[in-house]
Amino acid sequence: MIDQQLWIRDRFPVLYEGHEAKAVLVDVESFAVMETIMENLLHRDGEPEDAILAASGFLKRLADQAKQRDDITRKELQDLLREIERDLN
Repeated sequence: MIDQQLWIRDRFPVLYEGHEAKAVLVDVESFAVMETIMENLLHRDGEPEDAILAASGFLKRLADQAKQRDDITRKELQDLLREIERDLN
């Protein structure tokens, strides 16, 4: 990971066309960090589906019911999901 400030212009070579700056060369590691930062900024509000699930209490109900048993099978979990979905509709 990068251990210094990322957004310092002097850190990256600038390509000029005539006397006008046209591009910046960025190493792959720095680009990956910038890409992650931009992705997080663009999606900081979360997905609407996440808000719906949280508001419905669906995941909490599922987790609470699953915690009651430590030997729950995949089929039983799927059945439980269907049951909760029916309750929500």
